[in-house]
Amino acid sequence: MPIGSGKSGLMGGISIEGDSVTFNTTQFWTVPAGLSVVNGTGKGGAGNSGGTGNSGNPGLGGAGGLGSDVAVNASCPVSSSGGGRGYNINGGFGSSGNPGNTGTAGNTGSSAYVSGIPGLTFPGGAGGNGGAGGNGGNRGNNGDSAARFNYGCPPNPSPFPGGGGGNPSGGDGGPGCNTYSPVYGFWRRGGGGGGAGETNSGANGGVEGDGPAAGGNPGGGAGGSATVSPSTSPGLAGGSANAPRAGGGGGSGGRWSNSAAGGGGGGGGRGFLGNAGSAGNAGSAANPSTVNCIPVTAGSPHQVVVPTGGQVVISWCPQ
Repeated sequence: MPIGSGKSGLMGGISIEGDSVTFNTTQFWTVPAGLSVVNGTGKGGAGNSGGTGNSGNPGLGGAGGLGSDVAVNASCPVSSSGGGRGYNINGGFGSSGNPGNTGTAGNTGSSAYVSGIPGLTFPGGAGGNGGAGGNGGNRGNNGDSAARFNYGCPPNPSPFPGGGGGNPSGGDGGPGCNTYSPVYGFWRRGGGGGGAGETNSGANGGVEGDGPAAGGNPGGGAGGSATVSPSTSPGLAGGSANAPRAGGGGGSGGRWSNSAAGGGGGGGGRGFLGNAGSAGNAGSAANPSTVNCIPVTAGSPHQVVVPTGGQVVISWCPQ
């Protein structure tokens, strides 16, 4: 005799004996004749995994270094100032990126249920937590400012080095000089180093007459130009970066009279990319739950919906 079919006259008036039916996949079930109350045990599907955390934000590129000030000697005030620094796209020094956002939590698993019988519904498992966001990228280092150039008492050596480029990939500042140049007829100052681009390195600064050092592509600021001048004049500022991870250009060196010229500042370094976020946690399996004394109508058909990993067991006592 099929499961759930009625038996008349059994045990002095029992119309149907106790039994159960188990569903591991979605199927149709018709309430057997003589059945009016059932119990149920079941569980829905497992919860979904949480989403992967977002990558950390990139660090900003560094600012360029200052060009060299020039003084007649160590005890004198500045005779000519060096060029200013070029900044990153936010108008400041480099800063580390912010962490990425946590991934979204996974959805709760689908419920198992018997259509048309509201009491026979069994929830799914909890969704997994979202993964942690990645750490923000480190900032690019600022380019080194060129040291003050003292013409005498004691004089600085010549050529006088410019500032080093910021790590990674900022261009070095060009050297200053207190030695007469037979090419230009006077002393030569150093140009600022180019700021690192988001991909390519900034160029090293040259000396007077070489033109500005190019910033790396994309977005690196150009170095301050070492303009040709035989008289006292300040250095020129480096160009600002126009891409977030790119560095600003270094300033060119100052010049005092026709006797001393300072070195250029180094270009700013490139900001680093942020780290990838972590994968989300797996969802939880559903816990079985039980309901009792659910009324049903004999002969009525119902769809028993069972998601993957779920189960529904319908049972009844003799009636």
